[in-house]
Amino acid sequence: MVQNYVVGLAFDKPAQKVALIEKRRPIWQVGKLNGVGGKLEFGELPVDAMVREFYEEAGVITETTDWHYMGSLSRPNDFKLYVFRMFSDDVHEVSSQTDEVVSLYNVDLNRFMETGVANLAWLLAAALDPTCATFKLGVEYDKESDLTQE
Repeated sequence: MVQNYVVGLAFDKPAQKVALIEKRRPIWQVGKLNGVGGKLEFGELPVDAMVREFYEEAGVITETTDWHYMGSLSRPNDFKLYVFRMFSDDVHEVSSQTDEVVSLYNVDLNRFMETGVANLAWLLAAALDPTCATFKLGVEYDKESDLTQE
């Protein structure tokens, strides 16, 4: 059964700050920064899940029209991740709503290569590139350990 997820990259309007979450789960993300997101609920559209997850984790109310679809990452018969971006000064209002800390960070792609999940730096770069078209990446892993080695 494929599990569907969303992740959002929320920037302020000058794109100098980005709202990120310090992950406590799953185990392969512990201590790493990631965009805000989570699982889709049954029957939920990805953009609706993005609005809900951003509110549940960051405490900021957004609209579906705030979020722009960037693309998806997937592994056949396992998961599909829908990626969104947003540019709004409302990100200055983010606050942690769960045990995972949501904060604003200066946009520094080199830093995120070390402190973020494996794909965070290139997703942020794509989100900031106005010429970047949407993407669809299917990923094949040889073994389960490929998902846990960061």
